Amino acid sequence: MSYPRVERNITDHTDEFVLNFYTSNQSIEFDKDRCTGCSVCVKVCPKGVIVQKHHGKIRVKTEDLFPEITDTTMCAYCGTCVYMCPFSAITLKKNGKPVALKDIPIVKEKVVPKLESIRLKCKSNNKYANIYVEGKVIIDWNRCISCMSCYEVCPNRAFFKTEKKNKLGKTVKLDINVRAACLYCHACEVACSQNAIKVKVDKINFSGDFKEPFWTDLLRRSQS
Repeated sequence: MSYPRVERNITDHTDEFVLNFYTSNQSIEFDKDRCTGCSVCVKVCPKGVIVQKHHGKIRVKTEDLFPEITDTTMCAYCGTCVYMCPFSAITLKKNGKPVALKDIPIVKEKVVPKLESIRLKCKSNNKYANIYVEGKVIIDWNRCISCMSCYEVCPNRAFFKTEKKNKLGKTVKLDINVRAACLYCHACEVACSQNAIKVKVDKINFSGDFKEPFWTDLLRRSQS
């Protein structure tokens, strides 16, 4: 048997991508009960190996947005996705054992600063979110087809059902309360099949030491 050897372990609750060497292994595990499909891990991955695929569906659910690692051998196992995940849905493992967040090298060596976050319980699914971003949501209601995907995947019920007329006189069946409920997590943007939603991150709240250029590059990806 040749090494390294790639393995994927899927259960009802987790999806784990494992890279096995002769005497050791390392893995990334996604918790499907916590994941909202927000795409933060996709944006911040320095290797670009985390992707989301919902196969062109019009009506999208949260489970359609679960991330995958395209090439386990290319993953750096740096823990950036773990550190930045707002929903604590990703775990880095070494030899089958979870690595505590404080022990991930980029945290331990102060490559990344401390995220200044507010922890809150989401309204739609009782998941907890660590909110460290500020931003805005831009919606082109003329593109909206009222498929309700954004409503379906939003973890904090920022979208709500209603009926309103857009500029073309077309009735759309939902609206958004950005100020009161939006987490700026990008799930709605990823789920929208019509490219009608853009979540813009204006600021990431953090403090403390960090190292260049890693953190600056990570900020750029997060805000793209």
